[in-house]
Amino acid sequence: MKDLFLRFIGIDLGKRSMEVHIIDSNEKHSTWNCQTDTSGRLRLLSKLKPTDIIAMEACPLAFILYTMIKESLGSKVFVLNPLGLAMIYKSTKKTDREDAAKLAWVIQRLPEEELPIVIVPSKDEQNLRYLVAEQVELTQNRTREINRLHALFTQDGITTIKKKDLVNSKSRERKYSLLSASIKERALRYEKIIYVLEENLENVETQILKEVSVHERTPFLLSIPGVGPNLIAAYLGYLGTGERFTANTITAYAGLLPRLDYSGESNKYGPITKRGCPILRRAIVQAAWALVRSKNGGCLQNKYFELKTRKGYSKALVAIARKLLKTMWLLSTRKTMYLNLDPAKYRAKLDKYEVRWAGVLAVA
Repeated sequence: MKDLFLRFIGIDLGKRSMEVHIIDSNEKHSTWNCQTDTSGRLRLLSKLKPTDIIAMEACPLAFILYTMIKESLGSKVFVLNPLGLAMIYKSTKKTDREDAAKLAWVIQRLPEEELPIVIVPSKDEQNLRYLVAEQVELTQNRTREINRLHALFTQDGITTIKKKDLVNSKSRERKYSLLSASIKERALRYEKIIYVLEENLENVETQILKEVSVHERTPFLLSIPGVGPNLIAAYLGYLGTGERFTANTITAYAGLLPRLDYSGESNKYGPITKRGCPILRRAIVQAAWALVRSKNGGCLQNKYFELKTRKGYSKALVAIARKLLKTMWLLSTRKTMYLNLDPAKYRAKLDKYEVRWAGVLAVA
C-alpha cells in the first residue's frame, strides 16, 4: 500500500532561482519556482513536509539547502553527483524545469543504493575546501603575473633573467634596475599586483595553518615525509576522516587510478583517469615531489628511484603520489604514526607548524 503522504521532489538550483518538481503518491506532477535568496529558501521550507524525499544536484547552494531542510524538517534529502546522472547532462532537452522533473523521477524509480549520492561536507570541511581552493587560485594568479613580468625582461632584450630569479620581492627589486625606463614602469605596475597576491596568499596560508594545527588527525599525517599543512588541509577538507573510503576508492576519488582497457586477452593500463578532485590531486602530486627530493624520504623515496629506472620519472611520481595518499588514509583512519619516524625531526616539524600535541612525548 502506497504511503499517501509520500512525495518525491526534485530541485534544480540556479544562481538566482530554483525549479521545484513534485510527484505525489497518486503520480500527480506539479511544478513551481522561487528565488534562491533567504526569503526564497524559507518559502521552499514552508511548502515541504517531513515525509518528503528530496533530490538536488551537488553545488555549494545545495549543501546550504541540505542543512536547512535537515535541521528544520528532518526530510530525507539526497545530494547527487551530476556526472552520475547521464539522463540529465546528456539529454537533448535540457532546461531547469526538465532537470527538476528528472531528479524527482530518479529518486522515485531507483533504490537508494543505486543513486550517485554525494556526502555533504561538514562546516569545518567546507571551510577548509574554500581556503584550499582560494590558495590554489592565488598561487596560479601569482605565477601568471610573474610569467608576464619575465616576458618584459625578454621584451627589453634581457635574456639572462630566469623565472626563478623573480620568485621573491627582493630579487625582483634588484633586477628592475636592468630594465629601460618605459619597461620598468610596466614592471613596477606588475609588482604592485604581485605584492597584493603574495600578501593575500600569506594570509590564506596562515589561516590554513591555524585550522589544520588544531585538528586531531594532523599529528598523524605530519609524521609522513613530504606532508605539510597545505596537503593536510586538502585531505581533511575533501576526504574528512577518510573513514567512508577504502585504500582503492580514495585514489579513485583523487583521479589517480590508471585507465583500464580489458578486451579478450589484451589487458592495458593507460594514463590516470584525472576524474576526481583536481585540488586534492594537485596537492598530493606536489607533496610527492617534495618527498622524493627531500633528504629523508624514507621507503617511499627509495621506491620512487626503483620505479624511475623501469617506468620513467613521471609514472614513478604518480605511483608515489598514489602510495602517499593511501599512507595518509591508513594513518588517519587508524590514528597511528608513520613507521619510519625520526622522533627529533618529527618534533621539529610539529614546532615549525605550531602543532601542540601531548602524544609527542611518546616519540621522545
